[in-house]
Amino acid sequence: MQLHRTIVRSARTLTVATGLLAAACSSEGGAQTKEETKQSAAALSTATATIHMPVPPNWIGAQLGIPAPTLTPIGHVNVVPMAPDWRPMDSVYNPTKTDPPSSTDSQLVRLASDGTIYQLNLTGEHMQHIGAYFKDHGLNGSSQPGQSANVPKGFPNGQDDRTYWPYNPSGDFPRTPIGTIGSINNCSATMFSSRLVITAQHCWWNGTNTFTWPSQFRPGVDRNYTPFAGVGVQAVWWDSAWYTNGCGAAGAPNNLCNTWDWAIFELNSPIPGAGYMGFAYGTVPQLQSWLLLTAGYPACNDVGSPSGCVYPSNYRSNGRTGMQVGPFFNPFNGCNGGVCENNWDRSFWSGYSISPGDSGSPWFSWSPGSNGPYVVGVVGGETCDGPPNVNGGCQVGNTTPNISLALDPVLFNRMSTLKSSMP
Repeated sequence: MQLHRTIVRSARTLTVATGLLAAACSSEGGAQTKEETKQSAAALSTATATIHMPVPPNWIGAQLGIPAPTLTPIGHVNVVPMAPDWRPMDSVYNPTKTDPPSSTDSQLVRLASDGTIYQLNLTGEHMQHIGAYFKDHGLNGSSQPGQSANVPKGFPNGQDDRTYWPYNPSGDFPRTPIGTIGSINNCSATMFSSRLVITAQHCWWNGTNTFTWPSQFRPGVDRNYTPFAGVGVQAVWWDSAWYTNGCGAAGAPNNLCNTWDWAIFELNSPIPGAGYMGFAYGTVPQLQSWLLLTAGYPACNDVGSPSGCVYPSNYRSNGRTGMQVGPFFNPFNGCNGGVCENNWDRSFWSGYSISPGDSGSPWFSWSPGSNGPYVVGVVGGETCDGPPNVNGGCQVGNTTPNISLALDPVLFNRMSTLKSSMP
């Protein structure tokens, strides 16, 4: 989605009523009255049952002495189905502001299609143990070997560096785990297990605290060719801080919302044959030295769309070592159920070409290990759209016009925990 180099602050806040999250804004965007808050709390209190989360018989957590995972309802958001002409809210960030978000504890939560928000009972320490097990045993790798890419809306330095990545019947991995959701205006996403897909969180909010339920995920689709049947979304996982910081309530969230700009789709069923990418995190020096690529499904009706674009088509940025990644910002000083981070930069600017529709695309690389490719980040959006000669176009000299989220240890642990339950 298009980003603007302006400071936008949300006047909307959230309150906690009877232990449940309630948006402190009315349908017109103003403050809720006490009566409205009371009515919201009453509506939220209808979902009270704790759910036992299914896990495999040989679940890794049990081997580590971790209790069986359960889900407890803690709140509710408005959920609407995705319309054919749905367009997500714009994400607006301020690259000059580097103050970290508040150190309030964040939680991994699950959104059901009826709007109920459930909190996972596992602590950050539990998830850290699972993440360490995944890393030590190489369980965060991809599903199958994939040939490392070797290829010569934001356009770095005003130039589009993307290449059409067509279907290859003789071997299409790792293109197949990357897919699109919904209509031409929607975002991209990537499988990291047979049932889990990571994307950008802002793609599914309309700016009034209403979540638009994603339609089918279609991996590896290429114009008129659909190698796999689309699969619906059963639930959505995200960080509670996205909601409590008002990121879904404002049409233009502040720049700190990129700190939480990720979502994980739990699919209704596995997609045999599509495969999945691994996932990893790196320090700033590592990310700046790795050969990184992005690939996704840009909309084909925008001034920044690739030349000759026919939707849905996968376009890959021409990765190369030394492509500018950074500066990094949004240092996070906070905790996740007892596991804390100190100044881990979660956001960064980059010199890779993207345009609307690419949000949610993976940053991926073979550099972190031998079982790649690994997802190491999620594309957020751009500060300009199109070539220099169009209104709002990317100008020569703007070498890092795009913003993305880098995976960090907390997100790695959460992804490991979910994959341990849904391999």
